Amino acid sequence: MQCLRPCPNAVYRNIFDALSNMIKREGLFTPVRGMNIVAMGAGPAHAFYFSCYEAMKRLFTGNTAGHNPIAHGELCFQL
Repeated sequence: MQCLRPCPNAVYRNIFDALSNMIKREGLFTPVRGMNIVAMGAGPAHAFYFSCYEAMKRLFTGNTAGHNPIAHGELCFQL
């Protein structure tokens, strides 16, 4: 469906037609097949990302209160 030059013999007219035909022919849960594996991989990856982010933020701030541009990943240039 995401092709610049689709096959001229394609049977789908649009995304809704494709989903309805897929559900009719292959079953209700066909459009979401494989989503559980993606969710199982994304959960730990996001947890690792946010834990590293919080650890680095704590390391760069040095437990000081207030706004710290380096700890929050911002670049501030003053002329």
